[in-house]
Amino acid sequence: MSRNPTHATQQATTQPPSLEQLYQQAIEAAGAVAYALDYQSDTYTFMSAGIAALTGYSREEMTPALWRSLQEEVVLGDIAAGHSLEEARQLARVGEIQRWQGDYLIKTRRGEQRWVTNTAIISGDEDGRAYSIGILIDITERKATESVLARQAADFQETTHFLDTIVDNLPVMLFVKDAEELRFVRWNRGAEEITGFAEERMLGKNDYDFFPPQEADHFTAHDRQVLTSGEPLDIPIEPIETRDQGKRFLFTRKVPVYDETGQAKYLLGISEDITEQEQARTEREALEERYRQAIEAAGAVAYALDYETDTYTFISAGIEAMTGYSAAEITPSIWRSLHRETIVGEEAAGLTLAEARHKARAGRLRRWQGDYRIETRSGRSRWINNAAVILPGENGESARSIGILIDITDRKEAEQALVQQAAELQALNRRLTRQGWDDFLMAEPAEKQVLFDFPTEERPEPSSPAAHGILSQPLAVRGEPIGRLLVNEPQESTEEAALIMAEVAERLSNHLDNLRLTRQTESALARIEDQAQRLTHLSNFGAALNATTQLAEIIDLLATQAPDIIAHDQIVLALFNRSRTTLDLFTIHESQDGHHTTQTVPLGGTLLGDVVQTGQLEHFFDLPASDYADRHIFAAQDIYETVVAPLIAGGMTSGAISFGRRKTSPFEHQDEILVQQIASLLASAIESQRLLAQAQARAERESRVRAAVDRVRQATDQEDILRVAREELSRMLGASQAVVQLKE
Repeated sequence: MSRNPTHATQQATTQPPSLEQLYQQAIEAAGAVAYALDYQSDTYTFMSAGIAALTGYSREEMTPALWRSLQEEVVLGDIAAGHSLEEARQLARVGEIQRWQGDYLIKTRRGEQRWVTNTAIISGDEDGRAYSIGILIDITERKATESVLARQAADFQETTHFLDTIVDNLPVMLFVKDAEELRFVRWNRGAEEITGFAEERMLGKNDYDFFPPQEADHFTAHDRQVLTSGEPLDIPIEPIETRDQGKRFLFTRKVPVYDETGQAKYLLGISEDITEQEQARTEREALEERYRQAIEAAGAVAYALDYETDTYTFISAGIEAMTGYSAAEITPSIWRSLHRETIVGEEAAGLTLAEARHKARAGRLRRWQGDYRIETRSGRSRWINNAAVILPGENGESARSIGILIDITDRKEAEQALVQQAAELQALNRRLTRQGWDDFLMAEPAEKQVLFDFPTEERPEPSSPAAHGILSQPLAVRGEPIGRLLVNEPQESTEEAALIMAEVAERLSNHLDNLRLTRQTESALARIEDQAQRLTHLSNFGAALNATTQLAEIIDLLATQAPDIIAHDQIVLALFNRSRTTLDLFTIHESQDGHHTTQTVPLGGTLLGDVVQTGQLEHFFDLPASDYADRHIFAAQDIYETVVAPLIAGGMTSGAISFGRRKTSPFEHQDEILVQQIASLLASAIESQRLLAQAQARAERESRVRAAVDRVRQATDQEDILRVAREELSRMLGASQAVVQLKE
């Protein structure tokens, strides 16, 4: 029987594939290359066609030697890990290794680099021939992904470390709590320094583990408020009991931190220690209150006027006794409505009230002084003196003024009475002058003569015999003799002459007494006026001190404004140096137009040092003869006496102030009071400058750190982050170079 070839072919093609064919198809479908390697002959007994796509060489071309020549890098794994490539191959040939796994970086025929993983089983036959059967898979994309991920992981780790370093070195307290139980998961070094609790103790704990229950309740309530509302919360002042520093005050900001689902996962808190600022604020308010009390005790009213809103931002309660309107009722418009007469002085002297106000608001006046006659709420007329310092705004125009009002009604009435009395006395004086007597005698018979005085050598004593022919009349005031009136050889009868003498003597005595009283009144009024002007200058001096920011400005104010408060020939400002063992002296010579010299003296054995150490005001005399080590400072200017007051603010002594005079006019008790007040104002200004400098330095440091962190956060890769970090650290620390070393 003959066969049909076609039929036979069809039968062959319809036979099912073998298991080997199925494995090969599955491997090739997975993009893998199967091979079989004979170690003894170093030949491939089988290689699938996919090798061409993998290497660029066909399976006919590919040999083990060619394969090895394509390899640029080999990373062995599994059993071969830890061996060199040659060691592993030798172990495989002798049957010591039964599995082979390795990743190969090869260069294809076209010069491309690819990563290929090689997985094989190594076995031997009965004749001892070793061979391996394995598959090659292209893992280039996986390797690239792994490389990117590894680089990103390293970058992330480095960035995290860098940011952790910054966070730990921030000059503020930073903490993070989990949102569920409010337990601490982050606690930076600033938090350790403020509270005294180390990070390892805080992590995993909550507020109740460290702080008093009342404080912990307060902290937790704010935490829950932030997490519930989803809004940041600023807490302007927050007391906290620390381990080593007692109670401190913090400014705290709390912010919720969300996960990718929008749920609050953490609570971030940042706290700044504002204890020093709070203490400075409290001391400043206390000083202002004492200053206001001192002004009110002097019968004055302090005020602060805002020009833009035309409102009093402050006016003391004494305004009610002065005007009849309470501090809550009085406004600038009501004050102006009370004016009945105004006399402006100092810089505005000679101007009308409208012109002076316009000039002041335009910023062309820095001081205001005026006397106002007002009509109070009850209809009473009063005279008020207004002395103020005008403070400029940002645009150069005046923004506000700070001043005091003093009731000078008694002074004005005394001045008016004095003017009237002076006129009356002047009229009486004219009658008692030589011309007045001549006019009186002209109306009498021409033969009458009156001599006002004898030449010195011819003046007789009334009780002597030579006094014959002389009329004598005693001058007396309220029974007390003050002198005698003598007339030589009167032509009138004795009785008529005696009457005239008695009348003239009485009027002359009264006039002399009135003149004495007038001079005493003038002297008293002058002292009152002088004291009022001193207080006004003291107020202006205090206001100017509050605006100073540097020690040089304080010295300039002492040189220019202190002479208006206390007459002196020398001022010595003594301040502690940093070691607080010596005093830096700034000597201002009144005779040298405010020029000052500087020098340093020891604390012990010196006049100024004694006052600093005792903290008490002292009045020293006869300085050139003293045995103090610093007497030469006073002797150089012939200073005979000095009043020295310590500079004390907030319980801390910063130095002393000395006012000296030559042996001309001594200091009075009122001068000592003014020196004490000047010392108090100086101490507060110096302490405020110190605290302001600290706050500015802290703010500058925080601003620089924030700016550096912002720049680092804007960096996009590791190299950029490290470069920016180096640059910012060099700039902030003023270093020539900064280096970031990374741990391998």
